[in-house]
Amino acid sequence: MPANLTPAYYEAEEEYRQADTIAEKQKALRRMLAVMPKHKGTDHLRADLRTRMAKLRDQAETQSRSGSRWNPYTVRKEGAGQVALVGLANAGKSHLMAALTGAKPRVADYPYSTLEPQPAMLRYENVHIQLVDLPPIDMHHTNGWIRSLVRQADVLLVVLDLASDPVESLELVLEELTTIGLEPVVRLPADTDNEVARSAEPKRVRVVGTHLDLPGAEEAGAALQAEFGQRFPTLTVSVTAGDGLDALGRWLFSALDIVRVHTRAKGQKPDYNRPVVLRRGATLETLAAALHIEWMGTVKYAQVWGNGKFDGQHVSRTYVLEDGDTIELRM
Repeated sequence: MPANLTPAYYEAEEEYRQADTIAEKQKALRRMLAVMPKHKGTDHLRADLRTRMAKLRDQAETQSRSGSRWNPYTVRKEGAGQVALVGLANAGKSHLMAALTGAKPRVADYPYSTLEPQPAMLRYENVHIQLVDLPPIDMHHTNGWIRSLVRQADVLLVVLDLASDPVESLELVLEELTTIGLEPVVRLPADTDNEVARSAEPKRVRVVGTHLDLPGAEEAGAALQAEFGQRFPTLTVSVTAGDGLDALGRWLFSALDIVRVHTRAKGQKPDYNRPVVLRRGATLETLAAALHIEWMGTVKYAQVWGNGKFDGQHVSRTYVLEDGDTIELRM
């Protein structure tokens, strides 16, 4: 049964989305509950709003006990890299997030069910990649905190519904990213870390089309590939059937442009489950500094084990690390 929500409800929902404090969000939720039509079609939504109210009460109590201001709209980076899921309403971001991480984000059959950032970890081999599900992009009215998280992320995964004109949807998302001062790119320029004057901040973007199992989705995916495939790496998946999901972890790892390095002490075996993660292009000196800042100027050389090298090969401090290298430092 359809919810048939009223304009007053959507107005209250917009107040909730724009709210900056717990008190403001609680006020908006109470209004949403008050103006919501009472019939079977709104039972699920009503329960969802009550769950949010309970969560906000817990957060308010935690703040009160700690005496600090807790901000639900920030996500500290964790893992090997942070990937933000962005897209229009009902693109399938939350379903994709749940399938990839095993987390249980809020998933509903109505738009804007995700109103706060939802982080979870995707395990790829021996590293974890942090995914952050964000509320839908709202053309030219994207909240400031969403913009901050989009800028913070290492990679943006634009999620598109293949059953709803993905070409037009991607055009709208790219337009909004440009509006907030980002330049969607496949790979960051080499001078990103330097103070180079730019009209926009380069941001790595990958594109995934969901609902591949629906009628017409393959044709829509082909159209998307034809229109944007030369510009952005594009993958199509079905959460329902599981198609394409296995490749997505490897795909995102590649997008992060990082390397995993294993260290070992002389005569000991490395811990392959706990690699040091560095940006691609990092040198032996970078690794030394990452392990201990005082080591950066004292490392003389290292022995390296890895693909295409003979065991224990000597390398200098300027050696560029490769993914999977095992390093034994010499001071």
